[in-house]
Amino acid sequence: MLKPLYEQLADSLYKDIRNNNYPIGTKLPTEKELHLSTGMSRSTVRKALELLVKANLVVKIHGKGTFVSGTKKTDNDIAHFTSLTENLAEMGKAVHSKVVNYQLVTPTEAQCAFFNISPTEQLVEIERLRYLDDQPFCIDTSWFTTTYKSLLYQDLTGSLYALLRDKYKVTPSAGRKTFAITYASPNAAFLLDVKPNTALMLVEDSVYDEHQKPLHLSNQQIRSDRYKYGISQKSLLR
Repeated sequence: MLKPLYEQLADSLYKDIRNNNYPIGTKLPTEKELHLSTGMSRSTVRKALELLVKANLVVKIHGKGTFVSGTKKTDNDIAHFTSLTENLAEMGKAVHSKVVNYQLVTPTEAQCAFFNISPTEQLVEIERLRYLDDQPFCIDTSWFTTTYKSLLYQDLTGSLYALLRDKYKVTPSAGRKTFAITYASPNAAFLLDVKPNTALMLVEDSVYDEHQKPLHLSNQQIRSDRYKYGISQKSLLR
């Protein structure tokens, strides 16, 4: 089955980014330039760029353009995963969540590769606004296969990992965290109570269960003035 034009364009741009034709920090061609070079309508080009934004491959900066995200240079392998809720609870902090959006979405090429699924399948997308001591500090978006479709009908205001362990009998076990910088879109700025284009910490998770099967992908846009990550090392090699 032939993909829609906007997905074909998104895949082409994704390959260019992956092959370093557009290095980190590079500005992508504008909508008009892509429209003229591909012959596709501007609405098609816009939808393709939106897919790349959702995959956190690029960031849009209002009035400046679309830039390749800096996620490639700061990968950090982390052996065990706990939820943000559980981490903060251990610190004695009160945290809760509000569901902003939940839906079934078409996977990107990168998501298909991680979950080993067909582009014709769908993913469960859950977007939550996280609060620390009643102040918004994080927009958390997660993707699961439709095996977990019933998550859409669960109480998602608490720890998602506790829900996975208790109801689905699956344990988030290992994976990869990637740290980068992103900039608040108008919607993110509204949710996090910051000005548009404010720098935010972007944390991306690729998580596997205890059987080393892909469990979920997520990204967190975090106000670094309200939450910071710390990484401990047992020894330093120079």
